[in-house]
Amino acid sequence: VYIQQKEVSMKPKDLPCICIRLRRSSQALTALYNQALEANGLTISQYQLMEKITKNPGCSTSQIANEVHLERSTLARNLSRLAAEGMIMDASLKGKRNSQWHLTQQGKDALEQAQEGWQRAQTRVYEEIGEEKMETFLEVMSQLQNIGEQEEVK
Repeated sequence: VYIQQKEVSMKPKDLPCICIRLRRSSQALTALYNQALEANGLTISQYQLMEKITKNPGCSTSQIANEVHLERSTLARNLSRLAAEGMIMDASLKGKRNSQWHLTQQGKDALEQAQEGWQRAQTRVYEEIGEEKMETFLEVMSQLQNIGEQEEVK
């Protein structure tokens, strides 16, 4: 039996838009993680911020922004929401510009409870991709992030 193999073009112009494919994947994964965290009243963005604060108590908004690669205004809005919900608090002195973010006990409890949901989502993605492809996947994601952080299109 002879099966003619179709030659696949790998020219950039012949590929689906890489950015749109990544955006769709990101939206799907965000929905998966948000669903896993929903019972704990958190989104994946809030979970990530709380994890960063846990690992670096007293960190400033600028320090968090540098680590999570969010615009300061977006980050400030998310931090304000978490503070209003009693999950985090700013321990800086009144009138000082530099925030010093800490998790409250309520935030620590919520984060601890949410870790099970996060782990379920993480495991699902890992198992779907498979151990063999995971290392390559993470390398490609790092490369794409580096490309996006370059100043210009060459």
